Amino acid sequence: MPLVKNPNLPEEVLDVFVTDLMNRDDSTKLPALLEIAKIPNHPHHEEALTDLQIFLDEDYGNDWNRWNTATKAYLKKQAEEEAAADSTTDTPAAPAVPKKK
Repeated sequence: MPLVKNPNLPEEVLDVFVTDLMNRDDSTKLPALLEIAKIPNHPHHEEALTDLQIFLDEDYGNDWNRWNTATKAYLKKQAEEEAAADSTTDTPAAPAVPKKK
C-alpha cells in the first residue's frame, strides 16, 4: 500500500501497481482507491475518483468522510450478500470412497 500511494514513484511503476490493484477483491481495491483519491498530486488521483464513483454510484467530491462511509457501507452490504448466498447454497456431499478389501 505505501508504494501504490507514493506519488513520487515513476508513473510507469504506479501504472503497474494500479492495474494489479484493479484485479483485487473489492475489500482491497476500494480502500486503496480511496487512499489514492485523497492524494491530489498522485498520477492516478482522477482515475481513482472515477472508479469510486462507478463502484459506489455516488460523487462526494473531496468529502473524504462521506467517501469512507460509503465505501464501508458498500463492502458491508457486499459481505452480507455473499454470506446470504453462501448459506443458501447446498454443498454437495463428497463422493463415497470405496473401502479396500
